Amino acid sequence: MLRTIFFGALFAAAILIAALMVFLPVSDPAGEAGGASARAQSGTQDPAGENTTASQPADVSTNSFVLTNARILTQTASGLSFSDPQNVRIENGVIAALGQNLTADLPRVDAGGHFMIPGLIDAHTHSYGSAFTDAARFGVTTHLDMFTNALMLPATRASRAERHNRPEADMFSAGTMGTSPGGHGTQFGFDIPTLTEPAQAQGWVNARLAEGSDYIKLAYIPGSSRISSIDRATAKAVIDAAHDRGVLVVAHIDTLEAATHMVEDGIDGLVHVFRDVPATPKFIQLAVEKGVFVIPTLVVIASVDGHKPGASLQDDATIAPYLTPVQRGQLTQQFSNRPPGPILKIAQANTKALFDAGVPIYAGADAPNPSTTYGASLHQELSLLVEAGLPAAAVLRAATMGPADAFSLTGRGAIAPGAIADFILLDANPLLDITATRAMASVYKNGYPVKRALDDAQSDRWTVSDLGQFDTDLSVDGSSGWTSTTDSMAGGKSVATVSHMVVEKEGADEGVMAVKAQVKPGFPFPWAGAVLPFTDDFTAGRDISGFTTLTFDVRGTPGVYRAMLFGAGPGGVPPTKEFAVTEEWASVTIPLADVPGVQLESTTGLALVTGTQVGVYEFVVDNVRFER
Repeated sequence: MLRTIFFGALFAAAILIAALMVFLPVSDPAGEAGGASARAQSGTQDPAGENTTASQPADVSTNSFVLTNARILTQTASGLSFSDPQNVRIENGVIAALGQNLTADLPRVDAGGHFMIPGLIDAHTHSYGSAFTDAARFGVTTHLDMFTNALMLPATRASRAERHNRPEADMFSAGTMGTSPGGHGTQFGFDIPTLTEPAQAQGWVNARLAEGSDYIKLAYIPGSSRISSIDRATAKAVIDAAHDRGVLVVAHIDTLEAATHMVEDGIDGLVHVFRDVPATPKFIQLAVEKGVFVIPTLVVIASVDGHKPGASLQDDATIAPYLTPVQRGQLTQQFSNRPPGPILKIAQANTKALFDAGVPIYAGADAPNPSTTYGASLHQELSLLVEAGLPAAAVLRAATMGPADAFSLTGRGAIAPGAIADFILLDANPLLDITATRAMASVYKNGYPVKRALDDAQSDRWTVSDLGQFDTDLSVDGSSGWTSTTDSMAGGKSVATVSHMVVEKEGADEGVMAVKAQVKPGFPFPWAGAVLPFTDDFTAGRDISGFTTLTFDVRGTPGVYRAMLFGAGPGGVPPTKEFAVTEEWASVTIPLADVPGVQLESTTGLALVTGTQVGVYEFVVDNVRFER
């Protein structure tokens, strides 16, 4: 059961730890492209900037109808623009025709002069948990996933081919990433096939395509002292093998050197922009000549660089009402407490230099890394691209028709006959202010309206304050009780045992929880200790916001230990607070608000565990309580 509870959170933790290992330590976009202007309007604007009245489109119970009075995003010889109000005929979830006078025996829905754009495409995600429903709520109707569990692929491939009433983003995926033993992608709690030499490349690629991968991704991180990498010859062999099968291949890189090697060797795209040094004219010319594209992922670079980008999303009136407690927790998380650095600016400058030279730039948020979340963070990525100097029209293209063309996503990224009826109706013109993509009047998926409003009850309230008196055993009301937890469920090797025992405390015999733990090397975020689950489903936590502090008594092997409050869903590295242990009994009090990234409204469990140092630990715990 504990594996069920925490597997999703730990899988995410491993991804984020991997990112910490391979990202270089890289602004809170407070100056986001005039964001307030688009969202402060009471009506909409036409392309000339004049206000027009707008009415909320009515819900329909069928995906065959005529949408009237919509200003449609259109590609012309001079670039992107919005049409005068016209009609769109939608039949069985597919756009059948556009025009002023469309006749059909179908229901009619008035778009009220809203601005109609295609459903957005997030060109870099790691999708699991609530990814698809969270994305659709923010108008992201397609995910280009860059590494997830390959077992998901058959079902997601089948679902995206259907035009059912399914308010979820579709996923195209690389499936398993190409990496070396012990390399980026191997610390996720399950075995993945790796590569050690060029001769393995074709078989490895064939196996990925047989699993359902739509394209191939490899991790090329040469010279890192923190993580291994496939060598250049093996990486090139993977590129050639993928091209032999007629599919795209993209690369995770983090330096100019790595990017140069991959572009020279025929990569189709880079799924991050390098940010160690400014782009050189030689590299820019090479990228143009080779025809590569770049997905910068500026929002996650901002997070690594200490800018805490998620905070501004939580304060945005067009975003905040649609964030689940899990998403708010994700946006609160951060890679570190380091002050903002220069790396985001280097990444933005490199993105602008590549764009100015004609290198295609596509938008991807790399959710759910710390300070990012599905759907909402793509809108922030668009703002950071504009802040980097890209025109709003180019940025809108970067999240619609651009990646659709690059990844051959037929029927996506445009409002045109034959396209899937995935679209958004906006209150304002995003060509004037890119933050207008956040002010959505309606979202449609497969021609059906997506419910954006959240249900009132996001999690059950946890009311039990006594989390362990241990008079007779390790049970706790409302829970299956305390048990052991270690990093072994995510691929580590640490071990722990938890038992009830009676010890002398303050001159009297008293029941306590006793923990014996051994932290072993081999996992980047090791832990071993005791856990109390609040739920048997990691996707739906319990609301502990009625409490303010966690208290307990503890003694044991001296050192720094950790309290972890697991969050629901793919919430990343568990919110953690350190505390000291000595050989003498001491009372520990932890204000819940002081636990970075804690999801008070959606918590799945509490763990009391060792520090990260390898070694043997013994500790006993008593009187664990939540207090108001």
